Amino acid sequence: MLAKVLMNEKHIVTAVDRLGNLHISTLLAKRTNDTCELTLRNDALEECHVSSDDFFSALRDLREQIEKTGWRLLVKGAARNVWASGMSRSMGGGIKAYQLEKGIASSLDRMVNIFEPADEAEVGTVAEQEAFFSDWVTSR
Repeated sequence: MLAKVLMNEKHIVTAVDRLGNLHISTLLAKRTNDTCELTLRNDALEECHVSSDDFFSALRDLREQIEKTGWRLLVKGAARNVWASGMSRSMGGGIKAYQLEKGIASSLDRMVNIFEPADEAEVGTVAEQEAFFSDWVTSR
């Protein structure tokens, strides 16, 4: 049985290379009833493709791939203080995530789309994001 395509979106995002140069990139997001797939394309980086159970996890996997060559994506899902809850991942495919603040419980009014643009100063590595989430959990 073929997987049914539930979502197929194209996002124009900015990527930063190891020298700090900005590159307009295409991020293709496709969701079937089985997986969430992301494909990153631009003129300066080899095409990257990942799939996972949800988009937040797929974005983290994609970021880990490009971080190896010094690249970063300037999207909300790459911000140090953004994390998708288990419910957001299972019910919404991980497209929405919480913008967290240490010492404060998450709330619906602080949810962001992980593919929205983010300032370079907000964006960190996957390891920095995981560390922030761990600190946030213990700060509440």
